[in-house]
Amino acid sequence: MNIKAPVHVQHLFQDAYDSFLLPHGEILDSAAAELDKSRVRPDVKKLLGYRMELNFRLSAWDRLETETNLFVLTGILLGWLEHLKSPILDQVPTRPSR
Repeated sequence: MNIKAPVHVQHLFQDAYDSFLLPHGEILDSAAAELDKSRVRPDVKKLLGYRMELNFRLSAWDRLETETNLFVLTGILLGWLEHLKSPILDQVPTRPSR
């Protein structure tokens, strides 16, 4: 049985997928190095702000609950995954033992 998702759902998944493919680390590094902060994209500024505020302000978690910008949401998720005690994104895939 082949069930096709509605077009708006297909676009949502495509947008989420595209957001994961963006080089978040490179974008954030170049934004941090930029001396003229007015040249930094608004969504990058928002992501940098969230990364700082989530550690210090409970209100940031409330704002994050209503966030809809996929670049910001995927950037926060990927940053969290990269900084786990045992990072899981940089590990070499291994074959399961039999």
